[in-house]
Amino acid sequence: MVSRRCFYVIPREGTPHILVHRIESDVFDHLPGNKTIYLKWQQLEAGIEALTNGHSRIAMEYSPRKSNPYIAKVDAGTIELVRSFGPEIVPSSDLIQSFEATWDDEQ
Repeated sequence: MVSRRCFYVIPREGTPHILVHRIESDVFDHLPGNKTIYLKWQQLEAGIEALTNGHSRIAMEYSPRKSNPYIAKVDAGTIELVRSFGPEIVPSSDLIQSFEATWDDEQ
C-alpha cells in the first residue's frame, strides 16, 4: 500500500519502468525494471510524459463508464493526465483475465 502516486509500466517489449515518489522509493524494489524517483508534481508529470513517450496505447486499470468496478481503480484525473501526452487509454481487463483469471487443466 502506498500513499503517493506511482506508476509501473510494462512495455510489450523491453524493460519495465517504475515511477515512484521519494518517500516510498523502496516499495517496488522487489519488481524488475528501471526506477525514476520524483518529489515535486512537475517531476511527476515529466516522468509520466517520459513513460508514455512512444506508446500509442496504454492499458490501465480503467473501465469505461465504470462498467467493471473491480478493474476501475485509476481516477479520471490520472486518465486525463496520461491522455494529455498522446496515448489512447484502454482497459487492462483482458490482461488481468489472462494472468489472474485463467484456469489450468487441473482446475
